[in-house]
Parts: sequence; C-alpha cells; structure tokens
Amino acid sequence: MTMTKVLCIGYYDKFTRFFLHLKKRIKQENQAASVVVESTYFSGFLYGLIRLQSSGWLSMRAWFRAVRKKKQYQKQLSLDKVYKGFVIDELIRYSHQKDPRMIWQTMAYIDLIENKIAGVTQIVMIGDSRLPFEITKQWAKRKNIPIYFLEQGPYSTTFIDQKGVNANASIRGYKPDSVCNLKKKERVADFLQRKKNKKYLRSPLYRGLDYLYEMVCMKTAFFPPDLKIDNPVFKNLSKRVTHKALYPEEHKGKTIYLLICQVPFDVNMTHHSPHYSSHADILKNVHDNLPENSLLVVREHPVYRGKYESAFYDLINRHGNIWVDFGKDFEQVLSLANAVIVNNSTMGLEAISKNKSVLALGNSYYDSSEICLKMHHKNELKNQLIDVLSFRPDENRIIDFMFQFIEKQVVDGFVTDQKLIAADAIYQQIFNNKSV
Repeated sequence: MTMTKVLCIGYYDKFTRFFLHLKKRIKQENQAASVVVESTYFSGFLYGLIRLQSSGWLSMRAWFRAVRKKKQYQKQLSLDKVYKGFVIDELIRYSHQKDPRMIWQTMAYIDLIENKIAGVTQIVMIGDSRLPFEITKQWAKRKNIPIYFLEQGPYSTTFIDQKGVNANASIRGYKPDSVCNLKKKERVADFLQRKKNKKYLRSPLYRGLDYLYEMVCMKTAFFPPDLKIDNPVFKNLSKRVTHKALYPEEHKGKTIYLLICQVPFDVNMTHHSPHYSSHADILKNVHDNLPENSLLVVREHPVYRGKYESAFYDLINRHGNIWVDFGKDFEQVLSLANAVIVNNSTMGLEAISKNKSVLALGNSYYDSSEICLKMHHKNELKNQLIDVLSFRPDENRIIDFMFQFIEKQVVDGFVTDQKLIAADAIYQQIFNNKSV
C-alpha cells in the first residue's frame, strides 16, 4: 500500500479544527497515514497545540528562517533574482505586500515548503492566493502532487476544486444550458430551501490572541511581515454613517440600486479586483455614473459595519441619494432593489439565484456564465448601469448553472458547522476517487 501523507494549510483556529476532523477521518481508514497541519496565524497553531495535536505555525517558522539566513539570501539575490526557479519580485508583487523584508520571508517560504512537501501524497489548502499558498501551488505542480483548494462558498457550502477557488474556480466560464429538466429544477429548489447547519460555539480567545499579538508585536522584529493586513479590530469605530436610514415608501418611482460590499482584505478584493483597490473607489465610481432619478443602497459586510475607510463614509454622508441598509434582512433589501451591483461577492450568486439582475465589477466564478452582466472596463459603467435594469437572466440558465455548482463545485457544510459534514464529503472526494 502506498504511504499516505497529507499536508493541510489554513489560517485560523476554525480551519485547524476542520483539518483535525479531516485527519481523524483519514486515520479511521488508514492508521498509518500521516497528516500535517500548518497555519499562517497563531490561533491556528494554538488550537492544535492545546489539543496535543501536531500543528505548525508556518509564517513564524518561515520568519525565523528568514532572519537566520538573511545574509545567505542577500548573497544569492545579488547574483540572481530567481531563487530555486521562483521569480522573487513576481511573488512579492502577487502578495500585495510592500515591506522590504518580504524578500527574505519569501525565500524562507520557498525553502520551508520545499521541505514540507517531501513525501507528501496530497495537499489540502483553504484558499489559493496568499504568498505561502501560491508557493505551495508552484511546488506541488513541479512535484506532481495533487492539490485540493477549499474555500467558503454561498449557501453554507465549501468549495473544493483542484484548479482554484473564487475567480480561479473550474466553474468559471461554464456556459449553462437554456433548456433545463425537472430533475435539475427540483435539485436546485431543494438545495436552496434546505435548513442551514447549526454553527459551533467558537471561542473568541483564539482570534483575540491573533489581534493582541498583532497590536503588541506589529512594529517589532517578532512579527512576520506577510501577516500585516488591514484588520477590522483596529478600525476607528467612530466613522459611523450619520445619514438617515432608508424608508422605501419615501422614494416611490425611483430606481434603486443595491451595492453589496465585502471585506477589504479578502483575496477577492486584493487579488481579483482589477478595477478598484478600495470600497471608496467603487462607491464613488458607481455613484458618479448613476442614471437620473436613482438612489444607491449600500450594504456593508456584517463584520465591517462602520469600519470602511473615511472616504467611504464621507461620500455617503455628503450625497442625498446614497443610503445604508443598517443591517436589515438581506431578503427584504434585495426585494426593494431594481438591480444589484457587486465587485465579486458570493452574495452576487445568491442574488442571481433569486432572478435578480446583477452587475459584476470584478472577477468571480459566476461572472462569465451569461447569468449576470460583467464590467470589463470602467468606461463601460455608465451604460451598464442602465443596461442592467433591463437585463433579465434566463431562469433555465440560472438553474443549470446552480445545478452544476451544487453537484460539481461545492459540498454541503462549512468549517464553522457544529457537525463537520463537509470534512467527511471532502474525504470522499479526495480518497474515494469521486470527481472534483
């Protein structure tokens, strides 16, 4: 029997919990299997450590190596800008980090991950676009190691794909059929109406320690440079919207656009947003191009309410035709909208599944499947804000796309579920030769 050695890479404690359940499932079938869990954040490492499970802190280990081998790395780069076949400048640009120490951190990741994948038979990663994930992808390709990408999906699902997730997912570009049979319609209807899984009670201690570590160590030599991200816990909570809440009965006869916002430091904004670098940019550009007699309703991401950049709130408070939904029920807000605007949020697919007209500004897995409009250049926006009002996605194409998405792209459940049914389904796909 071939030795099974699985490398799992994630971010936080909730991902380590998920991977440890997957490890347990693998061990039930193959006691001799080896499962290594690595995390980029302290919380992920700590969750495993407390439970006496093998768990590594990948970012810190790479940073220790970077500090220790800095002179050696400097000498190497003075001779060649390529290290072990990796173009360092390209990786750093891809990571969107400007700290000059990223050079040594990147080279350390290359060394560390090369050692990590020795003898590995499968790699499972949550996400596909941060620096250590990109390096792992490239090493896996060279070594012909199967790699499975996971990511949170809509409707309480988990993406699983060997190509990538988000805009890199295999389903992107799928051309749905305009003829849809009853079986597909029933499958999609049952899926959308199913009860959501119960979530587990996640301790705030783990992420709290991540925040505390960042606050205390961010400006010291004990903080890996690639962990410096825009974090909502450090935002000025005084930047609240002073504009009054939206009462739709006051605006009868006006065209209502719903703009759905995302988490700014999410990879969908940092890696899959070719036209905008911030939500203030999106808001200004959309508002400047609104048709006459229109108003714009902004829906903040639940974890980022009141925490976007100051320019974002200045725009809202300055203009009389920009409103905020103030956390109202999504179904209620969606029902009011004549059209929905997203950058590349998964909420875009949820709006499409309800036959709403959607305009996608950035890159996503649903943006080129004829079920929404897609902005390719910013100078198209003015006309597309008009076009989206008359755009009616074909219901059969939506159902066919949703059927393909449900059957081929995702599994039911997510890492925050109390019962980790997603881990069991992913085990079946990886080890029982089910198609991914």
